[in-house]
Amino acid sequence: MRILGRKTAGLLAGTALAIPLLQSSGATAASASQYVAVAYSKLSVATDFVAWSNALASAEAASLKLCRRYERGCQGAVWVRNGWVAYVSVSTARGGVGFAYGATRSFAENVARHYCVAFGGDSKCELRTDASTTPLVPRLIKGGTW
Repeated sequence: MRILGRKTAGLLAGTALAIPLLQSSGATAASASQYVAVAYSKLSVATDFVAWSNALASAEAASLKLCRRYERGCQGAVWVRNGWVAYVSVSTARGGVGFAYGATRSFAENVARHYCVAFGGDSKCELRTDASTTPLVPRLIKGGTW
């Protein structure tokens, strides 16, 4: 079972840092799996942790493990199979956070941004992560929060 993950952190000018958790034989995260899961720290909502796997439980466990390696107060956010996930937050722990899944990148990002604004982020909500699975099969998409 192949598990891949990355830590993304918001930096100046909206760039992101990606650190591989596990990689093997030159495979990319998107081409190696069907599930992607996102975890984040309630104490530092500006950072999220993404993992891909061919099993949902493995993707969730890997994203939480990665989060706990760098942060405290970790919890699961969102997962998807055959689609896109998005995580949006503000730069401070007192701000809003939003996450969503969908068949398209724009749908997941827009819904996540909506929730971030609704939970106090206002215009300060920034996209932290959008990630997809391969294959992308919109008619077979499944996802949820955890």
